[in-house]
Amino acid sequence: MLKLFKGFTAVSLSALMAFSAVATAAAAADDAYAGAQVINVSAADLRDGAQWALQSALDQAKNQATASNPVTVKAAAGSYDLGWGLKIYDNTTLDLSGVTLKRTFSGNMLRIGYEDQVNSGAVGYQYKNIRLVGGTYDGNNGENTMLKVAHAKNFSMENVTVINEREGHMMEVAGCDGFTATGCTFRDQVLTPHHDGYEAIQFDILHPKHVVNCRAEDLNCKNILVENCVFDNVPRAVGTHTGILNNPFDGITIRNNTFRNLKSIAVQGMNWINVDIRMNVIENAPRGITVYSVMDDGSGIFKSSELSSLGGTTSHVSSSYQTPKKANINICYNTLKNVGSLADGFADYESQGIAVLGNKLERVFPKDSVDGSGALPVGDYYNDDVSIYGNYVDIRGNGIRLEDVRNASVTRNEILCSKNTVKSANYYGIVLRDNAQVDGIEYNTIKNAEVNGIQIDSSKVGTINYNDIISPGKYGMGVYTTTIGSITDNYVTSAKSEGITLLWSSKADKIKWNRVRSCSGTGIYVSSNSSSGDVSSNLTYNCGGGINAPNKGSNYTSPSPLTKFYLEKDGVKMGVGTAYKLVPDVRPVNAIESFSYSSANSSIAAVDAYGRITAKKQGSTTVTVASSNGIRQSYRVEVNGGSGVSYLEPKVLDTPQISGFRSTAQGVEISIAKVDGAYGYRVFYKGSSGWKAMGNTTSTTFIDTDVRNGGTYTYTVRCIDANGNFTSSYNNTGWTYTYNYQLPQLATPQITKFESTDQGVKITWNAVSGAYGYRVFYKGSSGWKGMDNVTTNTYIDEDVRIGGTYTYTVRCMDKDGSFVSSYNNTGWTYTYQPKQLDTPQITKFESPDQGVKITWNAINGAYGYRVFYKGSSGWKGMDNVTTNTYVDEDVRVGGTYTYTVRCVDQNGKFTSGYNDNGWTYTYQPKQLDTPQITGFQSTAQGVKITWNKVSGAYGYRVFYKGSSGWKGMDNVTTNTYLDTDVRNGGTYIYTVRCIDKNGKFTSGYNDSGWTYKYSYTTTSYPEFTLANESNGVRIRWNSMSGVYGYRVFYKNSKGNWVSMDTVTGTSYLDTDVRNGSTYTYTVRGVDKNGSYVTSFLSSGKTIIHN
Repeated sequence: MLKLFKGFTAVSLSALMAFSAVATAAAAADDAYAGAQVINVSAADLRDGAQWALQSALDQAKNQATASNPVTVKAAAGSYDLGWGLKIYDNTTLDLSGVTLKRTFSGNMLRIGYEDQVNSGAVGYQYKNIRLVGGTYDGNNGENTMLKVAHAKNFSMENVTVINEREGHMMEVAGCDGFTATGCTFRDQVLTPHHDGYEAIQFDILHPKHVVNCRAEDLNCKNILVENCVFDNVPRAVGTHTGILNNPFDGITIRNNTFRNLKSIAVQGMNWINVDIRMNVIENAPRGITVYSVMDDGSGIFKSSELSSLGGTTSHVSSSYQTPKKANINICYNTLKNVGSLADGFADYESQGIAVLGNKLERVFPKDSVDGSGALPVGDYYNDDVSIYGNYVDIRGNGIRLEDVRNASVTRNEILCSKNTVKSANYYGIVLRDNAQVDGIEYNTIKNAEVNGIQIDSSKVGTINYNDIISPGKYGMGVYTTTIGSITDNYVTSAKSEGITLLWSSKADKIKWNRVRSCSGTGIYVSSNSSSGDVSSNLTYNCGGGINAPNKGSNYTSPSPLTKFYLEKDGVKMGVGTAYKLVPDVRPVNAIESFSYSSANSSIAAVDAYGRITAKKQGSTTVTVASSNGIRQSYRVEVNGGSGVSYLEPKVLDTPQISGFRSTAQGVEISIAKVDGAYGYRVFYKGSSGWKAMGNTTSTTFIDTDVRNGGTYTYTVRCIDANGNFTSSYNNTGWTYTYNYQLPQLATPQITKFESTDQGVKITWNAVSGAYGYRVFYKGSSGWKGMDNVTTNTYIDEDVRIGGTYTYTVRCMDKDGSFVSSYNNTGWTYTYQPKQLDTPQITKFESPDQGVKITWNAINGAYGYRVFYKGSSGWKGMDNVTTNTYVDEDVRVGGTYTYTVRCVDQNGKFTSGYNDNGWTYTYQPKQLDTPQITGFQSTAQGVKITWNKVSGAYGYRVFYKGSSGWKGMDNVTTNTYLDTDVRNGGTYIYTVRCIDKNGKFTSGYNDSGWTYKYSYTTTSYPEFTLANESNGVRIRWNSMSGVYGYRVFYKNSKGNWVSMDTVTGTSYLDTDVRNGSTYTYTVRGVDKNGSYVTSFLSSGKTIIHN
């Protein structure tokens, strides 16, 4: 039987003494402390108990790892059961490539750092540089968060798979600066409506109702990246339903992920700023992407003062209302497919594709009754700076929804709507409400909206331009109580009612160049209590009415043939995964034609029937746009490795001509004949393999400085734009010129002195009259190599070794770096021999609890010392110190070790010799008395063990004897321990050993141990009754002596008992019932730790609800 316990590594005494699991440390540099180390955990040790084998390695890493010397724990491939949660600490990588860990307990499979109290423990972003690589974490349908990250900085996970979670998050992240998940998979998270662990990855706050066993603090999450991950069959994939007032989560990037088969939503954020959600694919979900500022009642948001009060930490932000920070929310190039085809199973949300929602709280709402959040100050919690760009939205609901936003834009999205059959509501293609302030709604395609294509209510919009609205269920545009700058160049066809409407005191400054066709109602309608400025040059054709608006000018009632159309620029540059929507601008403005789109290479860039181009892979192609009457245009597309879209410059300029050359002190000066329209020029020379670029210039001259007198060179020039793109051709023959510049030569510098300093070889030479500076050279295997330019007549070569011989020379330069003297080709040779300090002598050893304390004589002139131990392959550096003592903590009692010491300077270079024989010492700390077990007791929770207190003992480790010997169960600082992993009638053998505060043994132990048989009779089960009430089934029972609380169960369709809740009263109301349905219940008593202390009625009792 493998004994398990929560929060400590269970290992045998021998393993604790000598960690047989593997501890193979590989150092990447000459000294053991320099470079990364790897601790390999063998398959044999993992099969014996993955939890203790891995935790032992992680504990070893905790003690050894530093930022400059991180440690990797690597497990052997295979599948293993995990009996309790692992803890990982600073500067550690856990590599589980090829490993599957299956949870066999109730708790976190892995967490960062220690389990803290709400008001003590880690603060700030304390745990740093932690990385998970590979592996599968199988939650085995357990009911607790699997991975937990809190109080952390620079956490990453790569190619990790997380599966099979039930009734909880797969991963919780709180108080984290720098979180990266790349190439990971999160799959099969089951959640019933009674629970709220919606998110596979939940970005949370440090509050005990949300993240347990962590100190409370107003610490936000920031610098978050979720990239190239897969989320399959989970409720919500990534999100947040908590936050900190005035301290939003900052820097959220979610890109290139795949979300499919969701039960709620792909991404739901709250109180986020600097957000980038791009190039994700979302398939089969009730909702796509939503970012809230706060919820309607403020719930989920906590004041900083409340969190700091709970944790005894510092409050960093105000708890009063403050003007929201700029949100900077960018949602672009996402693909949403089959969204809204099923209802959200966890809350009454409207179906929608993409939404950004602010809220204005006009009163203080009560605090949430469950977690105490909310009660926020009155104020407008809007989202400022929002861009919704280039998304594909296949939706049964609202396509894009904005409420209470500022400085927003909705541009170049393709929204294809279908009938929503799961939740009745008014659904729109694009909907703005509640004081949304939007700069522009432009270049969008909206098809088959259930109600209006564009719905705007109580908002303010700058421009509504170039939108294509097809077959809306009511209006093409429905504008209510809203001010708009301009409504221009939109195409509305087949609306079931009016095409464009302004109602309820709305206003538009300009309504021009719109084309409204085949609408059942009036083409353009402005109500009597609304107003419009210039209403002219609009086409209303085949509609129930024309234009009803004030200030109506000249408009069209029939179309004209298309004569030409325009596209924006001549092409675009697109990053792989981005999208760009083409919208032809027709002439004349009353022309009505349909357009088709085709790509010359769809593997590089594909285009759909509505003109939306998607970048597939790097390369160049063209998209052809053709009107139904035969007018065609080609549009260039260049796909690169970027992440955005920009326009290509269309104009090809004249080929530039070189107009002259001049030999200058700096080199060949090339003159270029100015080309009209050129931003600048790129200059090339012809080498052995063809033309090579030298540099760019925005003037008409360029100097080639890399020339020699008498050398002949061939040049050409090409025009470029501001982005460095070519805008002209070039002369392939080029122009040839021989460089000939005569400069008076200065005297050759002469090296006059060498010195061996602590820094290196100091070189001195004579100052040469007229020299601006000097270049210093050393002679390498392939000849002279320049080291540096100086304006003095001395230089120190720091890249030398003691006893090394080096050859140097010097040459004069002018201020432009050109040589103005010759040099001594033979050079001067010197051997580096700095003064050595005395060799340190170890004078004393001691055996304190911490390890071997080493003392040596202080050396005059020494900055510090490097301490070494002799391993199997020779001397290994342990550490650098500036004192003359050092404690080696990595020792075992009775172990014999050999040490030596060497002086170092402040740069870590050696400044003395060392004793190669070293000094040898055996570690023998003082041992305390052996603890004696004095009693046992069978309790409802298990075997209670008591032993005598040992004077001087910090704590104790408790062991049980298993089939392979003694196994550690836990560390305690009291003289009692409760073993809960026992069975009635089982016989167990125990012993105890003293430890210090670092967990090292400070006493012997009784190897025979003490034997005890566990025998405990549980209390009978609670007697209960069932009764129908108007809103559910009431279960009542009698209070039982010695019982802290009661767990209520119902029997599911498979005949299994499922826990509903644990209460301390004597009744429970199940409201999740339906009339005419049959339900079976039972009740079981628990103690305050949730352990069962009674039996239960296994057959249960049954009732029909009516």
